[in-house]
Amino acid sequence: MNYLETVNFNATVRDYEFTRMANRQIRQVVSSESFRDMSSEEIFRFLFREIRLVSFGDYLKRYLYERSGMEEPFREIDDRTWQDVITGAFAENNAPHSFKPTTTRWSTTVKGWLTSERVRRSTVFLLGFGLRMDEDDVGDFLTKALHEDDFRMDDPTEVIFRYCFLHRLPYAKAVELTERFQALPTGKEKAGGAEDCLRDEKQLLRRLSALKGQSSCAAREEMFRRYDDLLLRCMQTAADIYNRDEEEKPKRARRVWTAEDITAADLEQMLCSGIPLTDSGNLTKANLSLLSKHFQSFRPSRQRLEGVQKRQLAPDRFDLITLDFFLWSQRDIPGEERLRRYADEINGILSACGMSPLYSASPYEAFLLICTLSDCPLAMYTEVWEMSYAGEET
Repeated sequence: MNYLETVNFNATVRDYEFTRMANRQIRQVVSSESFRDMSSEEIFRFLFREIRLVSFGDYLKRYLYERSGMEEPFREIDDRTWQDVITGAFAENNAPHSFKPTTTRWSTTVKGWLTSERVRRSTVFLLGFGLRMDEDDVGDFLTKALHEDDFRMDDPTEVIFRYCFLHRLPYAKAVELTERFQALPTGKEKAGGAEDCLRDEKQLLRRLSALKGQSSCAAREEMFRRYDDLLLRCMQTAADIYNRDEEEKPKRARRVWTAEDITAADLEQMLCSGIPLTDSGNLTKANLSLLSKHFQSFRPSRQRLEGVQKRQLAPDRFDLITLDFFLWSQRDIPGEERLRRYADEINGILSACGMSPLYSASPYEAFLLICTLSDCPLAMYTEVWEMSYAGEET
């Protein structure tokens, strides 16, 4: 069975249910009889013209629509109505307009949320208190609207926030718990189970005390560990490609290539071969790609790869899913099996890092799913990148 066919589609889906719309669009493409023969031009056209970009503002409006029980057609609701819903909720829940002092007018802030492509993580927490969201609501915003990891249970602030959202406590309680945390002595024991601390305030304070004595973040360390493992495997795969294909080998002389011989520049060449270079040898600016907004300006450049490897940058889900895609792009197995096995592996990695599974409403993730299912995944990947810089809008 096709991996995408396991999604529960609803024929009566409303026009604001972005995730189901995206799944349906992708399924229609990959399940069509002509998919095996579809060119990279057709895939590019699908990404550029068919997939709807879901901004944070759109996601927020969908949430407000569902929570408010509105009956009028979603697209006929004007921005003033959305603004009134938000400002009214913040006033009713006695929530702050910002976590930090600000000179920005409240009306401007609200308008900004409703029109933003992307917001900071702290904005989601602020909206959580202002709109009186529960734990699941906030988690969905983090993972589906921002495409980031869920609550970071090694971050004291996020632990406190999650506790409050779970027990439907106001922001004033979060402030109180934060002050108590700051006054706590440093715990001598390691923090216990992440879920145990959510049961009651005593368990919460115990975990916060333990976290105060820990200088590192376990979730962050796990992300780096998974990244390092994927990067090493990618380097070995790149070495194997060089060893079996003389034409692919760079000019640097090597009789037999090993993972240690592979550099970030080698991986950039394989993954970004379709992206034009500047006179200085760097990748052309991301914003010149017609898919820059679709892919949130992410590119597996050598600077990005090296930055994470040297701990100058933190890895994110795009790093993980792209490196694992590269590995599976080199597996000579049927497309549907490759897609299923790739999805199973990367979802396990994402879960271990506290992140949500592959999300087909994200254009970049949809792109990787489509490429993985094709006969030549890496070629499809690089060719679509190339077209996005060629200015082909038709």
